[in-house]
Amino acid sequence: MKNQEESARPPKEDKPISDAGWFARNHWTPYVLPMFVFMALGYFEPKPPVPPQPADDPFQDDVIIAGDTDASGTEPEGEAATESLIPYDYYPWVYTGRILLTLVVLALAWKTYRSFPLRVSPLSAACGFAGVVLWIGICSLSLEETYILPHLSFLFGEDAGRAAYNPLEQLKGQPLAMISFLGVRFIGLALLVPLIEEFFLRGFLVRFVQKANWWALPIGAVTAAGWAAVIIYAALTHPGEMIAAVLWFSMVTLLVVSTKNIWDAVIAHVVTNLLLGIYVVTFGAWELW
Repeated sequence: MKNQEESARPPKEDKPISDAGWFARNHWTPYVLPMFVFMALGYFEPKPPVPPQPADDPFQDDVIIAGDTDASGTEPEGEAATESLIPYDYYPWVYTGRILLTLVVLALAWKTYRSFPLRVSPLSAACGFAGVVLWIGICSLSLEETYILPHLSFLFGEDAGRAAYNPLEQLKGQPLAMISFLGVRFIGLALLVPLIEEFFLRGFLVRFVQKANWWALPIGAVTAAGWAAVIIYAALTHPGEMIAAVLWFSMVTLLVVSTKNIWDAVIAHVVTNLLLGIYVVTFGAWELW
């Protein structure tokens, strides 16, 4: 009798499979956490050493050399004053660790990313090609360094540029290390960053500033608040390429508004970053990565 009653009961509904425990309890976590980890770890990325500034008086007898001390016994301002927490030679290890840890977090969020239908418009590749031309062309003018950054040092500090690590020079004589690092760098530049950045920006931030239950807002529905979020984000996260970044992210926003598809933004980002990386390695424009 008991068996008959149990067989007559409707089966229990399966609980939805979460991305990873607490990931599913917060709508924002899969979108925000991978990007947060990547950006936070970037704090430890070493910057190139800055050579000491020459003395103001060209006829001054005492020439200050990096590592020397002045009469008071203190080290003069210069290279040591802007030295990174980690020596520049360790950049490949720091960057590789940054990529690996971000990939671990991305794996937890991957199920959310897969929930968006994987379809791609040909416009995304065209946008990516146009984007790299725009980025290289505008950055070559150095407008930010000349007209913008000198007035925003309180916000970005004295050095708002990139690490500009040149593996062809720094790892000269170590071909295996050089090739390995270039592989890791391109994985980060052309695959990981486009994925986590677009899902953070289009999947979370643009929708978050527009609606309280932002997760219910369709991709590509962008109001004035959404546009403002794109522009502010681009400017704050790419200070050394601020103008190019604002125009590039705005162009990709137009693409997403047109196609209503977040994967188009990802593909456009992949194409731009891949071509930019090839350009950097080919022409030695290391300041762009």
